[in-house]
Amino acid sequence: MQNFAKKLLASVTLAGAATGATASTVTAVDTGHNFSYAIMGDLWGDWTNVNLATFDNFAMANPISSWATGQSAFGNYMGELPQNTRWESHVGDLALFSTFTFADANAVTALTLDVASDNGFAIFLNDQLLAKDNQEGYTTYWEYTFSAPTSYLLTGSNTLKVLAEDHGGKSFFDMRLTADIPAPGAAALIGLSGLLIRRRSMNGGR
Repeated sequence: MQNFAKKLLASVTLAGAATGATASTVTAVDTGHNFSYAIMGDLWGDWTNVNLATFDNFAMANPISSWATGQSAFGNYMGELPQNTRWESHVGDLALFSTFTFADANAVTALTLDVASDNGFAIFLNDQLLAKDNQEGYTTYWEYTFSAPTSYLLTGSNTLKVLAEDHGGKSFFDMRLTADIPAPGAAALIGLSGLLIRRRSMNGGR
């Protein structure tokens, strides 16, 4: 695996003003989150394909109820970044799935996505692409930070889908999704269930 420094991405921050109220940050997904997950084939060849965004390569042949359950982070190298679920890069890429609920999506003034990934990821909220990248080298917490459109949130149930892939050697994936809402009552807006990610692996580094 080449030891290239990865780039830190920053997307445009969407302004959301909560008049007359102090914003509280609520964490919807974080390290230790429960995921439904499945191993899939090599994603690298399809990474620039537009079909990736429409899940044509997601290949959910079996119902999610039959998938394994694990806690993030996923990885195979305990020395630098700790993982809760073992993920061997030579076995295959990962598909992960989870849902969470908001009592009032209109109350959310900002949505932030943080990602640590070796090497690639594509993350979707309600089938809308939140973020996608693929870089050489290992990763750090939190290597990528994105401001996501709050319009992708729905009142009630929301679905997160993730594809994650690796180029061989060390592997790692973790994510955090936080929302800013006016106080009081911030914590009451979030209810969580499970998430799906998929990861690709290749024998040998790039």
